[in-house]
Amino acid sequence: MVRTETIIAVRNVSKSSEFKKKLLNYSSAHSGETFEILKDGDTVIQCLHKWVRIITPQC
Repeated sequence: MVRTETIIAVRNVSKSSEFKKKLLNYSSAHSGETFEILKDGDTVIQCLHKWVRIITPQC
């Protein structure tokens, strides 16, 4: 069975991670300021990624 991993872009990875860990009792598999993996037991539930606005030049 193939499992998908949801990636959500957030402004503040640390705050979003702490909120979800407290609210949903998730654990952290990878912590950082730009990326976080949240798990429930051995199952990856969500990945949080820092939102970065990319400005492209106008032609």
